[in-house]
Amino acid sequence: MGIFITFEGIDGCGKSTQVKLLDHALKEKKIETCVTMEPGGTEAGKIIRNILLGSEFSVDRYAQLFLFVADRAQHLEEVIRPALMSGKWVLCDRFVESTVAYQGYGLGLNKNFINLLHKEILGDTWPDLTFVLDCPVSVARLRLKTRRGETAELTSGKGDDPYETASLEFQERLRQGYLDLARKYPKRIALIDGSEDPKQVHLSIIKIIEKKKLWPSET
Repeated sequence: MGIFITFEGIDGCGKSTQVKLLDHALKEKKIETCVTMEPGGTEAGKIIRNILLGSEFSVDRYAQLFLFVADRAQHLEEVIRPALMSGKWVLCDRFVESTVAYQGYGLGLNKNFINLLHKEILGDTWPDLTFVLDCPVSVARLRLKTRRGETAELTSGKGDDPYETASLEFQERLRQGYLDLARKYPKRIALIDGSEDPKQVHLSIIKIIEKKKLWPSET
């Protein structure tokens, strides 16, 4: 079996950068990887992603939950489980914690219900390790502005990701949700200071993987 690692955090925390850096480090060690994301890691998932993250129409919060879970079920069956069975390291940008944070802490849905859905769908395919990259909302928002080439405040508009452009209060609820999850599941979730330089964050991630005895040994 391969190794399953997920990356979590508010938009702009730097998780996508860290996925790329870890993928590069593993490939240097001749380790096969499967880099994927949610939502949108499958063809069906791309359609779901367009529904959820497009701004053509509003999606009810319960509908959001079930669409995210549907995307995850297809993703597990089509991509994640086959990759793990073939011995690959699966690096996933967002997974279970995103749904708990966004739909649970952010939108106020019952977190116990969300967890029950995941226990049924995931079975024994839980991440070996989850990294939560934490940084102040102000830092994350500034990074998003830079990434999008904006100089004004982020505001919702046609084509915008509604989660990226949500209020600062919403983003703070998400951040606190992630911190709470890291406290609840310390054996699986590692909290990383995402406000540091990306290279330093990467080194911190490698150290934790080594500490967990997951890092491939020298041959």
